[in-house]
Amino acid sequence: MRFYTNRSAKEKGTVANLSFNPKQEKEIIAVAGHLGLLLMERYMALATITNPNLEDNTLATMLDTSERTIRATRSKLTKAGWFRRTKQTVNGETCLLYDIGKQAVNQKNRAVVIP
Repeated sequence: MRFYTNRSAKEKGTVANLSFNPKQEKEIIAVAGHLGLLLMERYMALATITNPNLEDNTLATMLDTSERTIRATRSKLTKAGWFRRTKQTVNGETCLLYDIGKQAVNQKNRAVVIP
């Protein structure tokens, strides 16, 4: 079962779901560089699919870079409040929770992935 409380009401795959405004792009680049912006765009795109895998090793393969580089970039985004990944137990099952974007992180909206 999956819950996405921070999704746009627009159709999946539309530009509204996959891009940031210029101010947000500048903020992300200042914090985590151009790779940070690319990573955030991937997080947004992957969150629109069923059963998303937003883990470092998957993104490292997609972006043809090392897992260590992705982990370092994700850490910068997390510290700046752009991304949060947490684990939670729901009905005895461990779930990964992803918060993508400052609004989602600040409002504690969660995208819940239950394996």
